[in-house]
Amino acid sequence: MVKLKTGIHFLFGQSEPVTYFYPIIDRFASLGFECVELPPDPFLRDYEQLRDLVQYAGEKGVEIVFSCGFPKDCDMASDDCAVRENGIRYMHQILEMMEHADIRLLGGTFYTKWPSYRIETLPMTEKRRIFERTALCFKNAVKKIHGSSIVLTIEPLNRFEGYLINTAEEGVRFCEIVENPNVGLMLDGFHMSVEENSIQEAILTAGKYLRHLHLAENNRRLPGVGMFQWEEYFSALKDIGYSGRFDIEAFTTPGGSVAASVALWRELEEGMNLEKENEMLLQSIHFIETKCRFYNILGE
Repeated sequence: MVKLKTGIHFLFGQSEPVTYFYPIIDRFASLGFECVELPPDPFLRDYEQLRDLVQYAGEKGVEIVFSCGFPKDCDMASDDCAVRENGIRYMHQILEMMEHADIRLLGGTFYTKWPSYRIETLPMTEKRRIFERTALCFKNAVKKIHGSSIVLTIEPLNRFEGYLINTAEEGVRFCEIVENPNVGLMLDGFHMSVEENSIQEAILTAGKYLRHLHLAENNRRLPGVGMFQWEEYFSALKDIGYSGRFDIEAFTTPGGSVAASVALWRELEEGMNLEKENEMLLQSIHFIETKCRFYNILGE
């Protein structure tokens, strides 16, 4: 069996955003993670800094990939044409940086700003109009990667963080409009718990487009300790022949701006410290690997 590639989002355990990533690489490499998701924006003015970090991580056996949503002034779903153009230029800059530093994956909500929830009314005819316009704008923004080794994975969000793509079905429709073999889907267990009628059906619907996973419990705890429908999840992954990466994106540290950004207002784990965090991460890796072995799922 091919060894599974397990990864983790850099903000796990952080109360505030960080821009110095070497200790994060060291920590997660020591726990056996083979991939760390980082944001692209700290490197936009210094590609060489990114190349150095990628080289350092590679020596530790860790691949660097990107994960992000776009800032408000680069929202490709905006009604303002100038803002959409900013989004296209921002995407081009990120893709250029990825090529320069040999980064092969970008996942997240880069098709729009994050967060992109609405409080205004939204008739479904209007949503369809915005959806199609955004998909065509995005198609234009990423056409240069067609046939390259760079993969972009679009993440559906729950209704409290986004309005444009909430489900796997909507994600597939977006990909069908974009018509680019380098563009696929990322499904996040937390968002799925809010929006999908069936975890199994969502994965089956994503099918060939599913290239990337964010693993978390229904309340964003680490995998294996909550109420998420893991048997449905892994069974469906086997059914579609999933062979991509398994990246943990959990948030359990309250009290800072990271927690506020994901609406975490309580302690999900009692008595948490670095030692306990590391122990729980190792348990989560074991949980993922055990399920993948049971369902005979091959990793990347």
